Amino acid sequence: MKNLNVGGIWLTVNRACNFRCKWCYAEETAYKKDVDMPYELAKKIIKLSKDIGVSSIILIGGEPTLWPHIFDTINDVHENGMKVALVTNGYMFSDENFLRKFKDSKTDSVSISLKAGNAQQHEELTGNKEFQKVLSGIQNLSVFTDVNFNVSITVSKLISYNLSEIVETAVINGAKEILVDFCAPVFFEQTPQRGYMMSPEETVECLTSHYEKINELVGSNFSFQQSLPYCIWPQEFITKARERNQIFSVCHIFGRQGMVFNEKGQLIPCNCLYEFPLGKYGEDFDDVESLKSFWYSENMNRTYNKLTSYPMQSCAECKNYTVCGGGCPLNWLIFNPNKLNKEV
Repeated sequence: MKNLNVGGIWLTVNRACNFRCKWCYAEETAYKKDVDMPYELAKKIIKLSKDIGVSSIILIGGEPTLWPHIFDTINDVHENGMKVALVTNGYMFSDENFLRKFKDSKTDSVSISLKAGNAQQHEELTGNKEFQKVLSGIQNLSVFTDVNFNVSITVSKLISYNLSEIVETAVINGAKEILVDFCAPVFFEQTPQRGYMMSPEETVECLTSHYEKINELVGSNFSFQQSLPYCIWPQEFITKARERNQIFSVCHIFGRQGMVFNEKGQLIPCNCLYEFPLGKYGEDFDDVESLKSFWYSENMNRTYNKLTSYPMQSCAECKNYTVCGGGCPLNWLIFNPNKLNKEV
């Protein structure tokens, strides 16, 4: 049996969150405070990750900084020889006690998801009135020279008009690296909904209109997750962004190079598809060999073949397909790829 080619593992350690972002992909989880990954389960998945040769583990939520075992888990990852990253809204990094514990931990990377460009917008979109604490979190993290730190921005219809302002706010408060991605479908009762997701055409218009301003602010330390087919973008824009190394495409699904576990230890295709478990630790696998058998089973191969199938027939002959992947497959649950306005 071939080896697993998995470079990263995402652990969803909780569903609790202190924000209520209007476009949250996991809104239907109801942010329940008692829906946590048991610490013992986290340790078992970390051990399994080490055994299959994973290089890094990414801790996500909910809001993972609210999980009581966050620092013990960070240290467990390091003790097993892997790097650890934390994805957070940044709020807790304004707290002196939390920051003190963070300084004593061995976190390699932190990504703060910035939701707004000003206090009023932040309150309207997240329900949280303490925008300054998020900015303080960015400021506090910016001084750590041994931590790879960036600010990420998920663009929805609600913030497309002031994307540049949000980037500038991050930079003014100490962010040196900016990552931009775009809102995906949300699910209610396993049915995809557009929510605040922009159309492909709106996405192109948004980024191309803000691009030069963002490049002026951040330069080579800006990149965006290209979740659409290359062919619908202005080709001059794609060429320029690729030359500047500001564009990255295709997620872990495309090459089956990552695994995402929810708080129950269920393996899911991606964060957005949290309602669609593929299997579960302790039931379908619990060691390297059983995971290999599960990962390359006929059912899993069929699932991934469907997820990564060509969205358009033209993708089969496209020279960019290996770097483009036809865009995020979740797009095509909402939009018809054959009706896109293509440049080439």
